[in-house]
Amino acid sequence: AQNTWERTRALWLSQLDPGTVAAAIDNSIYERYESEALLKRISCPVQLIYGDPDKGSVLTPEQVDVIRSSIPDCVADFVDAGHMPRVAQPMQTVILLLRFLESL
Repeated sequence: AQNTWERTRALWLSQLDPGTVAAAIDNSIYERYESEALLKRISCPVQLIYGDPDKGSVLTPEQVDVIRSSIPDCVADFVDAGHMPRVAQPMQTVILLLRFLESL
């Protein structure tokens, strides 16, 4: 199974535009990227489920605060997990998701 996953990832990577990959590596992909302005344009309810940066979450508490304050109707829920809360804490994630959906 691991070998299949590695082959799939290699295939995906081989199909990416080299310029896009280079821009992602050197972070120039984020030039002129106004995340807060884009977030403010979101007009539907949003649930942000995030984990602990010390466990691998990509969002810092400061970034969560920016996202939460930038999206007009945003609920932010912490899960004691890393990058993939739905994998590390599936039941807690489902409970949070159902609670959010019921609030709509």
